[in-house]
Amino acid sequence: MKKSGVVLICVAAAAAMFVFLSFGAAQQMQKVAPPKIAKPLDIAKPQLFIQIKGVRCDHSGQPNPEIDLSGQNFGAQQGSRRVLVDGVPATFYHAWFNTGITTYSPSGSPTKWYHEYTFAIDDGTGKIISNQFKIRFPIDWDGVTPGQGTPGTEVLLYCWGPGPNQGNKILHLDNAVMQVTSWTGTGSAIQIKAIVPQVAAGPHKIFFMDGTDKISKELSFTVL
Repeated sequence: MKKSGVVLICVAAAAAMFVFLSFGAAQQMQKVAPPKIAKPLDIAKPQLFIQIKGVRCDHSGQPNPEIDLSGQNFGAQQGSRRVLVDGVPATFYHAWFNTGITTYSPSGSPTKWYHEYTFAIDDGTGKIISNQFKIRFPIDWDGVTPGQGTPGTEVLLYCWGPGPNQGNKILHLDNAVMQVTSWTGTGSAIQIKAIVPQVAAGPHKIFFMDGTDKISKELSFTVL
């Protein structure tokens, strides 16, 4: 009986040692290779459904120029939606379809077409439901008559969008200022007479400045 008791004690001790070593090994494995915790996936912010991708301004000699918007998901019909020009809703629409809108500048929007405009679409209550598309319309030229001349020559310039009077706008022939002698026209179509300044013969560019800001496209002119 004593011998068998000793055997049982040895067996129990061996079993306890096995359990202790197994527990220690498990702890060591846990330290070496901790379980990975899955992180939640980053969820991308959804883009606005209605997207304005481009805007074209066609002055057409009208006080309120025609505006053509291109983009996506405008809707097959206008419904209660409106085009906002600098926050002012347009009131007349020539066409409205899913990828394009033709409207006219609201009378309450600024008349300086060369500043940066912001276009957007709202739901009819002031809630904007599209991106805000920013664009600038510089003063554009239809031509100059004559297209060349000596200093002192009076030329006639045809342009779109400079406004009903000269204001702070300065007409340049490259770095030289051109003297404006008349400013006439209706709506956005303006005719301007100016004198060719004393500059070197050769090709030059005519453009408008407002302070340090160039506010028009460039028009080619040759000084003889």
